[in-house]
Amino acid sequence: MKFPVSFYQDLKVLEEQVPFHKQVGVHVEVALADTAFNQEISVRQLEKLAVILRENELKVTAHLPFHDLRLASRDRHIVEYSMDVLTEALEIGKILGARMAVLHTGYTPQVPTGDMEKWMEEAAGNLRDLAERAAEEDMLIALRNLWEPDADLFKGLFERVGNESLGMCPDLGHAACYSSLAPEEWITVFNDRLFNIHFHDNDGMEDQHNSCGEGVVGYDTILEAMQGLKEPLNITLEMAPEGILPSLDHLREMGFDLDI
Repeated sequence: MKFPVSFYQDLKVLEEQVPFHKQVGVHVEVALADTAFNQEISVRQLEKLAVILRENELKVTAHLPFHDLRLASRDRHIVEYSMDVLTEALEIGKILGARMAVLHTGYTPQVPTGDMEKWMEEAAGNLRDLAERAAEEDMLIALRNLWEPDADLFKGLFERVGNESLGMCPDLGHAACYSSLAPEEWITVFNDRLFNIHFHDNDGMEDQHNSCGEGVVGYDTILEAMQGLKEPLNITLEMAPEGILPSLDHLREMGFDLDI
């Protein structure tokens, strides 16, 4: 099974980095975290960039904004703003040709245990709206783990939302330093809901975004967990550009057959 590979790249510098992606042979997960820039860039500029990406045969995944955003909050203004910029980013992703968007839930460990049920209901309602909007645009949404300590929150959201356009994007680096589950368990638990996967590495204590093989994530074990997939899963590398080639080399040493 050949796995396609993408690299996490900011929208602001994407056009100038297209030759790099083409040379290395990796597709694009375009980071839309800069909400101010998202508002500044014109539709005409986005359409021009979409043509450049198509001409260079680069497939696109959108990574929606996440800094300080919330799908649920005691302050409705925070949620309203979050939904506005997330919807705007979905539209940008669609123009660029993305068929999938990666989304953080906005959960933090500061949510009191007694508030979790209310948090889940509000988050699920807003997530349902986003998933329906994405489905209208023929797009999928993949939830990405960050601070979530285990899989329960995601299971609860999937059950409440009930939309096949919503799936999972396990982040192995985040799992290694923030989760009680081993990185490979995030793959096996959500085997039937996987849309995308993020690869990077760390020492198990901090989210360092090191090259694959420079930390505690066992990519040989990851490959074993991915053998049960029905179809190839897109791998997104999220690290400094100089870490891409060492990561690709390490993954090949572990036995990955990469489609680049």
